[in-house]
Amino acid sequence: MAIVTESRIYWSEKEWDQLAELVFAMRRNHPEQSVSALVNRAQKQFPEDRRRTGLSNHAIRPLLDRLRALDSRLREAQDEAASLRARIAIYDGIETRDQVLSSLTDDEILRFGDRLLGLLTPNDVIAAFPTEEMVALIPVERLVGVAAQRFAFELLHRKIETSVLLPKNFLTDAKIRQPSVSRQTPKKRPRIVMVGLKGNQPQHVRERLEDICELTFLDVSLRDGHAIPTSADHVFIWSNFVSHIHRNVVRSRISTDRITEHHGGLQVLIDKAEQWLKNN
Repeated sequence: MAIVTESRIYWSEKEWDQLAELVFAMRRNHPEQSVSALVNRAQKQFPEDRRRTGLSNHAIRPLLDRLRALDSRLREAQDEAASLRARIAIYDGIETRDQVLSSLTDDEILRFGDRLLGLLTPNDVIAAFPTEEMVALIPVERLVGVAAQRFAFELLHRKIETSVLLPKNFLTDAKIRQPSVSRQTPKKRPRIVMVGLKGNQPQHVRERLEDICELTFLDVSLRDGHAIPTSADHVFIWSNFVSHIHRNVVRSRISTDRITEHHGGLQVLIDKAEQWLKNN
């Protein structure tokens, strides 16, 4: 707190700091005025009983020390700003993400597919394919289920009388029942694709799995993803014999949740496929 006597006013450290900030700002707008003149002007923002007159250079030494410190901080900030401007100058004219992506060749896209997908948003991916091609990648059962749920949702929110359009009890407690499958309709067998098998290895797989699923075998010579059936329920990649580039080819056509990469022997690979079929 400031100490007040009958003959003299003593400023507190907080008041000296306030005075220094006022004078420092005034000096930038009125550099031609002396410090003493600026002090007198700045004091007008003090309460009348806190103003001092007849200040000598010795009396305002705390103010001068604070002004020098403010000047030093300002110079440091200016030097830092210049350094930062020089550092960001290297980014002038740099290509945008869209420009880089559009300049890549097909081979480069396949090579850096994983990293590129990390840069893309779901909207970017969807916008790159026609609607018909995106729908063709979705299994029919899942597509029908989603369509039925969406249809029922619209009916609920639009308050349309459902008794005319839907079978009785189609909706129960706002939960959508899955469409029933006719007993006369044979169950569709899962479609499995295996990549990387050689020689008579596919025959060993057929002996174990051919009765419970549809099998497709692709060797490691595939050059693009067009040979891969996008409607496959699951793809098993024998990574021991499939290069990273070719694995990326598969990933470019099949979602990762439908891919299993196997490192090990043939029998273990067949066991994994059989276990997947039992679980799905």
